[in-house]
Amino acid sequence: MQYLYRKAKIMKTLRIIPLISVLVISLFVGCSSDEDDMPDPIPSEKTTLIIGSSGGEMTLNAFTLRVPAGAFQESHSLTITETNSVETGFEHVFPKTYRVEGVPGDYALPIEIGLISDTDLPEGSQLALQEEGFVSSLDTVATKTRILETETESFEMWAVLDAPDDGFHSESSEAETREEAKLEFSVFGISSYATYTTSDGKFAISFPAEHLDKIYTLGAQLSEAYTTIENTGFSFDDRTNWPMKVTVENLKPSVYGYAGASIWGENYGFIEINLLHIDKTAELKTTVGHELLHIAQSLYDPRNAFSKAKFAAPHLWLDEAVSVWFERIISGNPNYVSPVFETAAKTALIGAQVAGSPNYRADYGYAQAPLIQFIENEFGRDKIAKFYDEIAKGKSAFEAINNSLPQNISSFWHDYLDELLTFSIYASDGFGPSWLIGNSFRTDLPSSPTSTFGGGSGPLSARLFYFKDDNAYTRAAHGIFELQESVSSDEQQVHVYKFNSSGAEHLGTASDSVFVKDYDQLLSDGYRIVVAVAGSAMDLEPGTFQDYKFNPFVLEEINLGFLKFDLRVKGTERVTKPDSSYTNETTVVLTNSFYYANNSGPISFNKSGNTVSYAYSYTYVNGTFTTRATFTFDDLSLGVPRAIEYFSIEQEATDGNFESRTTMQGQNLSLRTEYSFHHFGVFDNPSGLISDVSDTYTSQSRMDELISFDASEGSISIRFLE
Repeated sequence: MQYLYRKAKIMKTLRIIPLISVLVISLFVGCSSDEDDMPDPIPSEKTTLIIGSSGGEMTLNAFTLRVPAGAFQESHSLTITETNSVETGFEHVFPKTYRVEGVPGDYALPIEIGLISDTDLPEGSQLALQEEGFVSSLDTVATKTRILETETESFEMWAVLDAPDDGFHSESSEAETREEAKLEFSVFGISSYATYTTSDGKFAISFPAEHLDKIYTLGAQLSEAYTTIENTGFSFDDRTNWPMKVTVENLKPSVYGYAGASIWGENYGFIEINLLHIDKTAELKTTVGHELLHIAQSLYDPRNAFSKAKFAAPHLWLDEAVSVWFERIISGNPNYVSPVFETAAKTALIGAQVAGSPNYRADYGYAQAPLIQFIENEFGRDKIAKFYDEIAKGKSAFEAINNSLPQNISSFWHDYLDELLTFSIYASDGFGPSWLIGNSFRTDLPSSPTSTFGGGSGPLSARLFYFKDDNAYTRAAHGIFELQESVSSDEQQVHVYKFNSSGAEHLGTASDSVFVKDYDQLLSDGYRIVVAVAGSAMDLEPGTFQDYKFNPFVLEEINLGFLKFDLRVKGTERVTKPDSSYTNETTVVLTNSFYYANNSGPISFNKSGNTVSYAYSYTYVNGTFTTRATFTFDDLSLGVPRAIEYFSIEQEATDGNFESRTTMQGQNLSLRTEYSFHHFGVFDNPSGLISDVSDTYTSQSRMDELISFDASEGSISIRFLE
């Protein structure tokens, strides 16, 4: 088919718009005031025209652009360039493409564009418009295409480009204002296309005419997605131009489709669907839901339309997280896991510092879909759309989430990790126990308890360590796996998991140490250990991390039997005569050890739950010695406690020459493990949690002096014996 520059007699049948001034980069044979006598201009590759407030019309070969009076507030230089069509997304493409540059971003009245042929247009001819801009689902700038509503008659076709509509959104600092921005777009013709409008009037689908049977299914999916998105709490109210344009064309094989924001404004966002996958209805259903939700999200974005069409949203990661989360809803399968989550899952643990990074933001968003699912499970589905009410106010993604929930993310980050890493939220062939191995720092469990692992945790992060347990020491050891952690913040915790090929189980979380009982049996049953060191802080300075280090090792399990307590208390000793004629105060340190083993005499030893109590008394030549003690531990189920919640000790001794009574009480004492002898204790505890210590001593040989003691600080250590 040939395309000719329009002749003067054709122009007489169309509306003529006066020109302010004309600069045409081409050659003209002559000029005349009689339009019918104007010679045909020589075809040109490029033409430039200055059009002002009075409007104008410019033509290059088969293409015409009309600007009505009042559309421009001032004069602008417009350029049209003709090139050979290289568009591969459509099978039947007209041979020439026309690129338009210089149209002001704030033009006020519709502009007309048209293609004129010297022969009848082929069936199904339509005009396609392309604009360069950012595509969220591709996380890059790409060419976005939409089919225009085209009026076709014989050998010409026309379309209208409405004036850009920004609504009431604010300007963005990252882009030019509407008044300064210049629009650039390309126009070309296609044929053999048809348009189907869904029964609800919401979507106009342009597609190759031979695929009509598939388009009915696509239309139903679009309508279902629209209704489901609204039922989820999102609103399309800010968009008033319906139906939305949906173009079915050939895209890259790796792409099922994507949504595009338009430089023309909220009312012109559109969706492109890959013709190559038109038969894959299940995949298209989740794609349609994902991309249509992007259209809804864009309506909440406070930036102007030009910025939204050209640049990534500062909250892009949240857009992707919510859209991937929505795929599960629209799929109808409560166990659905998006393939894009599987490929990006490891990014979920890197830390919130990468959420805005161009290198990570999209993958970080895909990977946080389970976080959105966790929030839905804990706080309700309606909370998700409320994030975007905050986005519309200009809040960041994390601010939007925290402002919408009764708790901020930091407060439930560790709970979320436990569900994520035990595959309670998301589980699939690509995200299961083997994923833990592939995304962990892998090493043998050290044969020495002095081996230290360390690093730094960022905001909302987790670092995984997988211990292979391949050395003879750990395989021969039986009993207890222990991990001691030293962290720089209360917002850091260590999580220990066991896993095998079937699943994973959370074994414990602490900020100091974690014990795993029956470790030898765990290995025999085919389990292995993964440790996650997690940080839930969100207020870290950019580029800063919280330090951690930990020591993993294996202890031989013991049976709690007899105990040795070593007490050390620092305080003031007062020596006073009964008649108060003499008083002296001295700072002293009292130490005492109670060692109860099988050969120490008759011991009444009782254990009830986590409480151990005993009474011990024996008589010697001159008197008696009696001890009564009660210790309540945090947890004795492992055989090794981590803290003393409360203790009380009373000792009495008398031999006729003296009487002595000592009492000690304390609570909330953390126990640290010493590596030998199963020795646990806190030394020189600065918090003074050992309190109410008194020691009274009356001696005949010391003239009935009264010796008393009051504690200021102290410590206790315990040795557990077989």
